[in-house]
Amino acid sequence: MKTVTHFDLSTYLSFRMGPIIDTVFIIEKDQEIEDIFHLYPNASILGGGTNTLVGKEKAQDVWLINQMMGWQMESETVQGVRIRIQSGQNMDAFIQWSVENGYQGMESLSGIPGSLGGAAMMNAGAYGHELKDVIESIQVYDRFTHQIKIFSKAELGMGYRTSIFQQDPQRWFIQSVVVSLIKGSKQALVQKRAEIVDQRAHRIPNLQRYPSCGSFFRNVIIAKSQAIQLQKQFPTLKMFDLPADHIKISTGSILKTLWPKGFHFQGVRMYPDSPLILINEGATMDSVSCAIQTILEKVYAHTKIQLEPEVRLMGIPLGKRSIFRYDESTRR
Repeated sequence: MKTVTHFDLSTYLSFRMGPIIDTVFIIEKDQEIEDIFHLYPNASILGGGTNTLVGKEKAQDVWLINQMMGWQMESETVQGVRIRIQSGQNMDAFIQWSVENGYQGMESLSGIPGSLGGAAMMNAGAYGHELKDVIESIQVYDRFTHQIKIFSKAELGMGYRTSIFQQDPQRWFIQSVVVSLIKGSKQALVQKRAEIVDQRAHRIPNLQRYPSCGSFFRNVIIAKSQAIQLQKQFPTLKMFDLPADHIKISTGSILKTLWPKGFHFQGVRMYPDSPLILINEGATMDSVSCAIQTILEKVYAHTKIQLEPEVRLMGIPLGKRSIFRYDESTRR
């Protein structure tokens, strides 16, 4: 375990914004987890730092950065493999290895930044596939009981960008994830991964050039009857049928409809090619908070939809300030 004092979180988070933290522990081995949580049971946790915004209110917290890397083969059959992956492992690096070895199942998630533990917590997904499709079990450390627990797939409560771990994030620390992959054609898998990475490159901004947290808000799932009324009002919204008379609406299409010329406020800007992504162009914590609140209020005023952030907001107060003022002229 490494200890770092006066750690500038803005150099670690992909949004390139964050306070200076008094004390950070960098965990590299499973054995270090119990020791650190006995000493600091309320420590805050970071994985890859690509889906998190941290405000100055969290500067005095003790922080853990999960750097537990690597994976190992659990079992292999003629049809496929079971692999245990450490939670701090960069997910895309593992996917690259898996496709180059002919293991099929995660290639559609290629290019998603961040750690596997963070991806498992939110059930990351792309192009019609989700991490839950390949997960077999997850091993966690229970910070309340100081015991190790293994959740089977059926116990994980995974749905659209959610899992049981998001319901009580202060309790569970994901240690490792077991995935089940099938054997396929190396050539076909490598080609598919390359195509997906290329598609993402055209749609998602380069983090080095455009600091961001990726998709900021979740897509919306509402009743079909409500969706029909919305479509009459906003015919350009992108909608997708779901079971049980529900509809998924592209939040990006909502934002594009309400801000056809884009949105920019004090260093926070909607990325033109993907309005779901907010990029940092010299923003402050206050301007980020105000921008988020403004978006939430305007979307609700016009659609009665309460957007939910996909990004982890830690110590980022909302509801204090907004630049949105509703009138009929702001609808378009």
